[in-house]
Amino acid sequence: MTSLEFLWDINSAHDVLPWIHSHDRDKVKQKRWQAYKNLMSLINKSTFQSLQKLVIVIVDHGDGSDWVPEEITEVSQTKLPQVIFLDPTDQLMEEFAGQLQKFELTLPIDMADYFESKMGDIQVIEGGIGIARFRKFWRSIPGRLLIDGRLDFSRELGMAQTWQSIGAKKRAEQDRAILSEWKLKSLPPTSQLDVRSIPSTCGILTEDEISITEDHDAYSLLDGLHGQTFTSVEVTTAFCKRAAIAHQLTSCLTEIFFDRALARAKELDDHMERTGSAVGPLHGLPISLKDTFNIAGMDSSLGIAAMAFHPSPANCPLVDILIAAGAVLYVKTNIPQTLMALDSVNNVFGRVLNPANRSLTAGGSSGGEGALLALRGSPLGVGTDIGGSIRVPAMCNGLYGFKPSAGRIPYVGPMGRLSAARGRLGLQTSAGPLATSLRDVQLFMEVVARAQPWETSADALPGTWEEQGRAGDEWEKPVFGVIRTDHSVTPLPPVANVVEETVVALKEAGLEVIEIDSKALAECQSLAYGFFDMGDNAMLDLIEETGEPFIPWLEGKVGRKSPKSMEEISELHAQRLEVMKKMLKVFKAPDGRKIDAIILPVAPHPVPEIDRWNTVGYTSSFVLLDWPAGTVPIRKVNETDLQGEVQEKSLGTLDGRTRKLWDRKSVDRRIYLDSALSVQVVAPRLQERRLWQSMDIIDRVVKKKASKQEAPKPKL
Repeated sequence: MTSLEFLWDINSAHDVLPWIHSHDRDKVKQKRWQAYKNLMSLINKSTFQSLQKLVIVIVDHGDGSDWVPEEITEVSQTKLPQVIFLDPTDQLMEEFAGQLQKFELTLPIDMADYFESKMGDIQVIEGGIGIARFRKFWRSIPGRLLIDGRLDFSRELGMAQTWQSIGAKKRAEQDRAILSEWKLKSLPPTSQLDVRSIPSTCGILTEDEISITEDHDAYSLLDGLHGQTFTSVEVTTAFCKRAAIAHQLTSCLTEIFFDRALARAKELDDHMERTGSAVGPLHGLPISLKDTFNIAGMDSSLGIAAMAFHPSPANCPLVDILIAAGAVLYVKTNIPQTLMALDSVNNVFGRVLNPANRSLTAGGSSGGEGALLALRGSPLGVGTDIGGSIRVPAMCNGLYGFKPSAGRIPYVGPMGRLSAARGRLGLQTSAGPLATSLRDVQLFMEVVARAQPWETSADALPGTWEEQGRAGDEWEKPVFGVIRTDHSVTPLPPVANVVEETVVALKEAGLEVIEIDSKALAECQSLAYGFFDMGDNAMLDLIEETGEPFIPWLEGKVGRKSPKSMEEISELHAQRLEVMKKMLKVFKAPDGRKIDAIILPVAPHPVPEIDRWNTVGYTSSFVLLDWPAGTVPIRKVNETDLQGEVQEKSLGTLDGRTRKLWDRKSVDRRIYLDSALSVQVVAPRLQERRLWQSMDIIDRVVKKKASKQEAPKPKL
């Protein structure tokens, strides 16, 4: 090998990719420079020393002068490697074509084959049509190689796998799992923020498949499947295709196993044809699962490179329950690195984007589920929640999210290279559904309860759906409470407005709503942070194993710490018990009557821009208390919401950060227009049915009022 020449899209480099949509442009420049240095370091290995010519064309808007020191740029033109910075415009392409065609390129056959296998279609994250055109132009020149910025040369250099190479392999695996006819011909420009219409207009789905995925919830699909209006193969194919489209638009998936799903659907159809009966209540229904749920033969990588390519040896209990009920599993969905973030991005699968507005967060840690359901790529999804990880993505994507008390739905926790028992001394994760209708939430909860998971899963609690409480007594209407602030962060005007509107709608419907002022919520938040900071460094060990960087949301927030002593842990639990006693009082009205459920914000701010989610106090408090909690979408942010100002005095640092999300100097409020607004509803511990009934009442009342307001006035 005497000569090597390749094109490198620096914005696809893994050091850069997580920051592309960030508002911190200085950080983007810093990351580009670091990626450049990493490439130079790699190329200086002995394998490349014998080259007589090495040309790297770096595709980036501008000449690199905003992030590459001038002396480096000058040297790069005279020494190996020769580096050329290229702005992908039509004019420069024409000017540069002649120079490129003069270059000679010779490669050993094995190296050429290796690069050839890596070319394929690469998603353009930054640069839009300019870079896309240049890629096409580059390929048209004989002998030119297109190398993804995320590629490394570790195999050729005899090095251990890096996080970059692991991520590249996982993404290549995903790409191979999507049929070529299910791939979009082109990706929308970055300027197109709302991509929800693309699945139904791109030409990949048939009219019947559009109807299956858009006109039905899970409950309705099961009616059709059980009544043989649909076959499982028809329904599964429709959702596999739509999930493939959704992933290309939002990076919402991790594991893709459409082939297994379609084989399973065929088996279910054969059973129905042979016996005339369904396998179970979920017969033929596709269900998506968050990456954390173990499926035999599939990774549960948690967005950590070192966890990839370590497939689970067996199904987790919930997966076995769903399969026994007749479900078809077909995808696992994307999460943030370590799960402990409210923006779903990692160095293996990339960033989940919000399909309604790709400049806003999709939430976390069940962000992939949220984006997939928002694009109707799944009829029913399952997430997990230890700080708000079901409720936050549900809010961000306008969905119903339902966090039961821990143990109601079996969830042993992520295994793979982590112990299943890890974290049992702290707060416990809950598993629960995300859905487009409340009856789908009930469907999921009833099916799991009917399977009696406590008989097969060590962490599942006993209790049929009927035993999980009810809202109100048979002879009286339910009573609601409302908490407007946690006394730590004051809700911004759109959030305060939607809580007030919900309360007004309930009162107009003849229901009672009692004001609750609970200062103990602030105690819950600070105590929850103590549990999150237990000093378990297992995830850090895995991250350091491949040297991968932290995602932007985690930078500066996590680090290696000494584990808490048993005495410290015992003290935390003692404090938790005391605050749980205090908070029980909120379910009693002043006259002693039972309050069935409490309404409050999901977050103090509307859906923020990427990496700007501020606090989890309104959601993590109910993980600490182990109360079931859910989200009900109410409406979208409108022009009137943008006019309000926060009148109250700032409550502290977190409150100040939240106010920056409303400060006209730091944000254009119009970014929030048409984003989803939801309320959170909570009920006492282990009262899931009571919670669901309360959410259902709120949902019906709000929808009824909205339909009256939207009804056209009669002509006089």
